[in-house]
Amino acid sequence: MNPNVLLMTLVIALEPIPVLGGVLLLTSKNGRPKAVGFLLGWAAALAVIGIGIIVIGGDVSTSSGSTSSKASAALDIALGLAVAYVGFRTRAKARQGADQGTPGWMKRLDTMSAGAAFVLGAFLPPYLIAVAVGNDIVRENLSTRERVVAMGLYVVIGSIGILVPILVTVFRPNSSEALLAKWREWLQLNWQMVMFWLLLGIGAYLVIKGIIELAH
Repeated sequence: MNPNVLLMTLVIALEPIPVLGGVLLLTSKNGRPKAVGFLLGWAAALAVIGIGIIVIGGDVSTSSGSTSSKASAALDIALGLAVAYVGFRTRAKARQGADQGTPGWMKRLDTMSAGAAFVLGAFLPPYLIAVAVGNDIVRENLSTRERVVAMGLYVVIGSIGILVPILVTVFRPNSSEALLAKWREWLQLNWQMVMFWLLLGIGAYLVIKGIIELAH
């Protein structure tokens, strides 16, 4: 996995909304099965994107200076601008006092079934960043086997933010409740700020990377 893909995958893993969603599910009644369903939905969505990349990647050539290479660079710029826009919208809502604390849909997690949590997880991945990851993997012109390995790592690493709290409840059952409560409190207070800086940073990174590639 090249550094560009690893960086963007870590941003997906650390995005605060799914992490907060997983923590909230774990602190609800019968939380672990629901959190596992949420994780599986999230991972399944990333895997579907990965399968598309594996299929498409074999038919695209992005050698330097080619039309496909220029289109790939332009896509990076467009995705970067879109991601930054979402970040600024998140920041604007925070400053206006909108959606303070927990997003409205998260307030219904206590009564959510594991199946519903799976569906929710499938809808939450940051698809703009996921497309940027796929764009970078396709650009590498890897073999089918190499793309499969890269996408496997992408799914696993991209799910770490939800997986870690679940593992805490498994391996530290006696102290997990207090630890999850601290994470929940911090995330509820800071998720908008974390989201803003993550999206602004990765958006700027994609725009700069795309401009440099277009110039070559």
